[in-house]
Amino acid sequence: MRQLGTNARKLDRMVGVLLEVDRLADGTLRLNRRRTDLRALVRRVVEDSPDLANRKVHVEAEKVVVPVDPFMVEEMVDTLLSNANARTQSRVDLGVERPRGRHHRGGRRLRRSR
Repeated sequence: MRQLGTNARKLDRMVGVLLEVDRLADGTLRLNRRRTDLRALVRRVVEDSPDLANRKVHVEAEKVVVPVDPFMVEEMVDTLLSNANARTQSRVDLGVERPRGRHHRGGRRLRRSR
């Protein structure tokens, strides 16, 4: 029964994201940008995710405050983490980090921890 509820929430979220993408494409969706601490946002997504309750997830990043739509970014991070969780063995730790080096230009990446 719990799995059914989890799958229903995922399906609802996926449909919502598809509708938002469609509205973004046709210009009817306006992003609600505000200055957001991405490190805190990612940590909150990890803490609030029932899918990750039994996984070790490392968030390694300094505080980065940027103007984004926090709801949209939360949805993206949640989707990425859910996919990583579903596609890796439960004994493997997950990590979110800010890559270092001149080729990354401040980007973020999701990785498996060793």
